Amino acid sequence: VLLIDRFGDPCGESESVRRTLDDLAEGLGRRLLGASDMAGTIEGLNAFLFLELGFRGNAESYDDPDNSYLSRVLDRRVGVPVSRSVVVWVLARRLNVPIVGIGMPGHF
Repeated sequence: VLLIDRFGDPCGESESVRRTLDDLAEGLGRRLLGASDMAGTIEGLNAFLFLELGFRGNAESYDDPDNSYLSRVLDRRVGVPVSRSVVVWVLARRLNVPIVGIGMPGHF
């Protein structure tokens, strides 16, 4: 994901993206402390990312390349579904939450 990100920002700092993800994971971890099962974990994760932080799709300009570059998705909190799924997956992985991507035709 970070290699793909370099196409959008060749001079970008991968370490900055990692720090942002670490910070998000820390905030999410605090949010999930009260979750007693996987349903509560998913509910908390969704509430944190999509309600509290406002991650969303780009209805105005779906084809904008910035919707696919992780650094831009994190900065703008706007991206295509696969990019937002990657954010969920990466954060879940940092917190040892067993979420995986499922390969489907044309999608993650």
